Amino acid sequence: MTVWRQLALEYRPLWAAPAVYVAASLLVLLQYRRASGLEKASFGVHITAPVRAWLVSMGAGIVTGLVATVALYALHVRVTGSEVVALWIIMAALWLIDVRFSCIAYGAPLLIVGGQVVRVVAHRVLMPGFLTPLGSVHASSLLILCGVLQLSEGILTYLLGAGDPVPLFVQSRRGQVVGAFVLQKFWPIPLLVSTVSGMIVPFPLLIGFSKLAMGSVPERSAHTVSPLLLIHGLVVAAAGFLLRNHPIGLVVAAALTVLSHESLYVYAQHKETAAMPLFARPQRGVRILATLSGSPAEKMALKPGETIVRIGGMTVNSSYDIHFAIDQNPAYAKLEVMDSRGEARFEGTPLYTDDPHQLGVVVVPDEHAREYAQVFQLSVGRWLWHWWLPRSRVVASGNPAHAAPVDMGESPATGH
Repeated sequence: MTVWRQLALEYRPLWAAPAVYVAASLLVLLQYRRASGLEKASFGVHITAPVRAWLVSMGAGIVTGLVATVALYALHVRVTGSEVVALWIIMAALWLIDVRFSCIAYGAPLLIVGGQVVRVVAHRVLMPGFLTPLGSVHASSLLILCGVLQLSEGILTYLLGAGDPVPLFVQSRRGQVVGAFVLQKFWPIPLLVSTVSGMIVPFPLLIGFSKLAMGSVPERSAHTVSPLLLIHGLVVAAAGFLLRNHPIGLVVAAALTVLSHESLYVYAQHKETAAMPLFARPQRGVRILATLSGSPAEKMALKPGETIVRIGGMTVNSSYDIHFAIDQNPAYAKLEVMDSRGEARFEGTPLYTDDPHQLGVVVVPDEHAREYAQVFQLSVGRWLWHWWLPRSRVVASGNPAHAAPVDMGESPATGH
C-alpha cells in the first residue's frame, strides 16, 4: 500500500503539467487521421476509425505505463535526472534522422555507449560540464528499462498491432501493383522512474509498432513479429540484471541491443516483402482487401484475403462483375466465398438502399491498376529541409511565385 500511495502521489506532476503527454497524444491522433485521409484519397471512403484507434491507443498506453512503472520499481531501476533529459535529447535527435529510430531501444543503448566514451575520454581531455554526469550512467537500470518497454511493445503488438490496419495499393518487388496493409500503432506511455536520490520523476514516452503486410493478413503479420519483440525485451532486461556488476559487459550488451533490434526489424520487413503477395489478383474470382464498417460484407464476416467466386450463381472476376451481379438481384446477395485454405462456403444477407457501396468490399487491384502508394520511412529532418527549401527560395528571389512547392506525396510514414 505504501508503494501504491507513493506512486499515486508522484503521478500528480504528470497530470498537473501534462504538456508533453498531451502533445504526444495529439501527435498520435493526427497520425491516425492522416492514415484515414489516405484511405479517402485512395478508395473514396474512410475504412478505419481514427478516433476509435486513438482512444484504444490512449487506454492501452495508460495501462501499460502503470504496469511498467510498478515493474521498474520492483526491479529497483534507478536513474538520474540528467539521464532522463539525455534520453529525451537522444531520441529527439534520432527522430530528426528517422522516426523509426526515436524509441528507447536505440536511445538507452546509445546513452550507455556514449557514457562509456565520456568516461574514457574524460581522463585525457577537458570535457564540458554538462557531459560530466554522463560518465557515470546507470547502465544496468537503463538496459532493464529498455527491456521492460520492449516487452511492453511486444505484448501491445500481439494484442493490438493488427487493429484498424490501413489498406492501400503498393508496388511489389516484381513491379506488380498489389494490395497491402500498413500496420501502424503508437502508444503514449505515462511512465514514472525512480532516481538515485529517492525521488520519482515523470518520464512520458511514445512507443510504437509499424510494419507493411503484403504476404499475410494483418493478424498473422503482427503475431509473427510480436514474439520476437517479447524475446528481445526479455533478453535485454535479463542482460541488464545479470551484468549489473560488469561495466564492460553492459556496454557490449548495449551495442548488441541496437544491432539485434535493427536486425529484427530488417528480418521482419524482408520476410514480408519477399513472400508471395497475398493481396494480388487471383486466377479465379475477386479477392477481398478490406470491408467497410457496418456494411453487408462485414455482417457476412468476409475477411481480407478471402475470394468471392460467385454472387447469386454468377461468376465474378472483377469489380464490374460484382456490381452487375448485385444489380440482377438488388434485394439479397448470396455469395460463394473461398478462404485462404481454398475451402468454399456460402454466405447471404439482405441488401438495403442505405447500405454503403452496396456490398461494402474493397478488392485487390487488377492488371490495369497503375496508381499506388510509395511507403517510406519518415525523416523529420528531411521533411523540415524540404519544407524550408521553397521558403528560402522565396527570400532569395523576393517573389513568392518563384517558389515551387515540394510534393511530399500521400505515402504513409512507417516510423517505429
